[in-house]
Amino acid sequence: MVKTCFIQVASPIHDKSLVSKIIEKYDTWLSKQISYTNLGLTTRKEELEDKLKDCDIILSLVVTGGSEQLIVRSAAIGKPIVYVAHPYMNSLPALLEAKPVAEELNSRVWAFLVKNGDDVKRIAKTVKGIYAALAIKGKRIGVIGGISPWLVYSIVDEKSLLKKMGIELVNIDLEEVLREYNNVKEDVSGLTKQVIGRSMKIEVDTNRIPRALKLYLALRNILSKYSIDVFTIKCFDIIFKLDTTACLPLSLFNDQGIVAGCEGDVPATLSMLILHKVSGKPVFMGNPSIIDGNKMLIAHCTSPTSLGYAYTLRTHFETGRGVGVAVHYRENELVTLLRIDPKLELLRIIRGVIEEGEPVSKMHCRTQVWVKAKSSLEPLITNSIGNHYVLTIGDYAEELMAVAKTLGIKFEVY
Repeated sequence: MVKTCFIQVASPIHDKSLVSKIIEKYDTWLSKQISYTNLGLTTRKEELEDKLKDCDIILSLVVTGGSEQLIVRSAAIGKPIVYVAHPYMNSLPALLEAKPVAEELNSRVWAFLVKNGDDVKRIAKTVKGIYAALAIKGKRIGVIGGISPWLVYSIVDEKSLLKKMGIELVNIDLEEVLREYNNVKEDVSGLTKQVIGRSMKIEVDTNRIPRALKLYLALRNILSKYSIDVFTIKCFDIIFKLDTTACLPLSLFNDQGIVAGCEGDVPATLSMLILHKVSGKPVFMGNPSIIDGNKMLIAHCTSPTSLGYAYTLRTHFETGRGVGVAVHYRENELVTLLRIDPKLELLRIIRGVIEEGEPVSKMHCRTQVWVKAKSSLEPLITNSIGNHYVLTIGDYAEELMAVAKTLGIKFEVY
């Protein structure tokens, strides 16, 4: 569990009653939006290391001038640290003096001037991003069946992933899924009724749905066996071995908060995990099928249904088999798209709005979302970092920038 600590630093010569008033005010503002353990006031730099030893994220209020040594010493501990200055008692001058030294000692330093309660919103987003970056450490991503052969670039070095992010890949043979599928005895009729009942329209033979849901149960058993809640599957191999698709199962898993990616694409699944951690929402993984200036069509045959207002069940696009999920997205909703490059050096962040979310094209995968970004998306072509971008509802650009800084990687924002 990631622990956030709030500590206040001040010079011992300042009026104690004024110091207390500032601390009380800022504690009230900050605690409304950030959950933390309050470690109280410190005026001696020698106390800092012992006080902060059990903290993962440090939130430090610079109460007075004369606290420069305290600021520097707290940064030297090496943990992500967010400094908060206020307009009085030479707080900001102290932070401006100490910040360059703090940044030389620690690459994970943030600084804010907070004048009112509304200013805390940006700090809360930053802390959420730091939290997400630390929370993915120790995760295990299941790679079921290996990587699809067309992913010639989207391949992550396992040792680099473990070293840089603390994430382990767990390779699971597809034969395990096939055996588990054949051993499923559980009745899927109730789940079938739920899936059909929630759908807006059925454009597939309903006899195909139980087969897809049987695969869902088989995968659920595999996840339990390996104690993982993040995975990607080489899904096309499933189609020809079991005469069904993983599209519906992946939709169900993502709606349940279990990050599930397609095609054995580890960078895309890692992107899903990061975006899920910062947003707390399900994430849609898709192909950037058309790019036209600042607009992009992202499409795939599976999507979390909770991201849209309805869904239609169709066949899988390429093969016409199994069950594909066409989710209908609402227009004018803010969205964030994300992709991390396979070398784990760049986080590409796209902020946009949904221009069209109806799955109308017969020439693309079943879920289709047209996104209009704030700037041109042509660099996705000229400076490609691979296929598959991931999307969720809401603007999480600031949180993701904090993720990148915490992980020590570059970022781009469009």
